[in-house]
Amino acid sequence: MDFLVANFAEILFYCLAVLTVAGGVGVLIFKSPVHAALSLLFTFVMVGVLFLLQHAELLAAVQVLVYGGGIMVLFLFVIMLVNVERLEPSTAFLSRVAPLAVVAGVLLLSLIH
Repeated sequence: MDFLVANFAEILFYCLAVLTVAGGVGVLIFKSPVHAALSLLFTFVMVGVLFLLQHAELLAAVQVLVYGGGIMVLFLFVIMLVNVERLEPSTAFLSRVAPLAVVAGVLLLSLIH
């Protein structure tokens, strides 16, 4: 019986970890800043749930209250005040920086291994 409980906890952890990563990817993929902020909020809450699974209740409460509550309110205020919808991203800058970012990523990856 203990094997089934441990196995279920491990499967639940990995499923929630996949949802957390999916929320983080949503922050990068969504074009609307409000949708990206809501995806970030989902990611913060999922990290809190992962803390609960690891029996770190204080960290889970701090994660949800401080990050999920306070930081997201600040993000949404900035999005509303700046009016990000009008700003157009410069593709010329991104096309120059992208090769440098790939080289830096490969170098960092080689340092880690």
